Amino acid sequence: MGANSIEIHRKNSCSIGCTVTGLSSLSGYTGTLIAKVNKSDTTAVITKEGSIEGLVITFKLTPTLTDVAYKIYHYDIVIDGGTNEYTIVQDLLEIKKSVSN
Repeated sequence: MGANSIEIHRKNSCSIGCTVTGLSSLSGYTGTLIAKVNKSDTTAVITKEGSIEGLVITFKLTPTLTDVAYKIYHYDIVIDGGTNEYTIVQDLLEIKKSVSN
């Protein structure tokens, strides 16, 4: 797994922060985390819009969002300003099994 990999136990909450560099402001942008089984899939397993404060996007995943199959997914964090979309980070997101679920 890469430097930006994420591990979450199934049906758990998780807060993920992403600091954007190279822009002076994220005003007018929407940040979205998208996880898919395969990068080429057209359907996402997890999609979550983040809240933006300054240059930090925070994604709060709920137990409902993380109630997916135990496996490793591919994820992107993208920002969309209406006319331009930029991929900020790509890596792997692993949903892990825990004793309680």
